[in-house]
Amino acid sequence: MTIEIVDFEESLLEAKKMIAFDIQEALKDRLTKQHGYDEGNLQRHIFGKVINGDVVIEMPMTGKYLEFGTPPHWPPFDPVEKSFPDLYGWVRRKWGKGSSDGDKENKAAVFVLARHISKFGTRPYPFIRLTMKQDFKRIATKALKDAFK
Repeated sequence: MTIEIVDFEESLLEAKKMIAFDIQEALKDRLTKQHGYDEGNLQRHIFGKVINGDVVIEMPMTGKYLEFGTPPHWPPFDPVEKSFPDLYGWVRRKWGKGSSDGDKENKAAVFVLARHISKFGTRPYPFIRLTMKQDFKRIATKALKDAFK
C-alpha cells in the first residue's frame, strides 16, 4: 500500500484542524466546569486554528491571568468615575451585592474585593495545563485515526 504525499498532507492538515477544534472545546468545557460560566466572555473567545501548519489556541489575556493567577495589584481603576468598572458586575453576579453599579452595598463590596486583590492577588485556576495534560493524548489519537481512515 502506498500513500501519496498529497493525500498524506491533506489528511494531516485535517487531523490538525480536528485537534485544534477539540482542544478549543475541551478548554471551554473545563473552564466552565472548574471556574463557572459567569458571563462567558472568556469561553466565547477561545479559538483553535491551524496557522502555517501549527495548531494554535488563541484566547484573551484573561485566560493567562486565570491560569496562573496574578500577583497582588490594584484592579484597573476609573479615576473619572472613581470606581473599578470591571468588578461591579462580577460582585453583583457572584455575591448578589447591590442592584446597580451605583448602589452603596455594591460599591462597598467592590472596594473590599479590590483591596483583597491588592494584598493577595488572584488565585490560579489551571484549566489550560490540566486540559493539555489530561485530554491532549486522547484528542490527538482520535483525530489522527479519523483523518487517516
